[in-house]
Amino acid sequence: MLLGRVPLQETETSFRDKVTLPRPPLQLSAVVQAIDAAAHDARVRGLLCTFGGEPGWGSLAAAQELRDAIGRFRAAQHELPEAERRFTVAAADTFGESGQGTAAFYLASSCEKVRGTARLAGRGARRGA
Repeated sequence: MLLGRVPLQETETSFRDKVTLPRPPLQLSAVVQAIDAAAHDARVRGLLCTFGGEPGWGSLAAAQELRDAIGRFRAAQHELPEAERRFTVAAADTFGESGQGTAAFYLASSCEKVRGTARLAGRGARRGA
């Protein structure tokens, strides 16, 4: 049994641990809310959407929700003077290197600029052409 108070001890977390420690998966609704909030936050300079590895939400439905949020972000920029408008960029080495890239590229197409190579599955890809 403990009597009294136990003082909190702050632990020093190294930069390496902050980057490499496992993080809980992001919730789609939280990301959408963050993009919506960023549209009206003067501290935000823009959106950089990076793609790599296996996404947690690779479905077209999830891509559509995110795409809509990016669209709202971009629409809010039209209310600002041109000098204050924020960028939207999607970046990846490739879209679809390790599987279906359609959802990722569809999402990326909502940004002003897209950097990367697209490997999209389509009808010809299924025939083996």
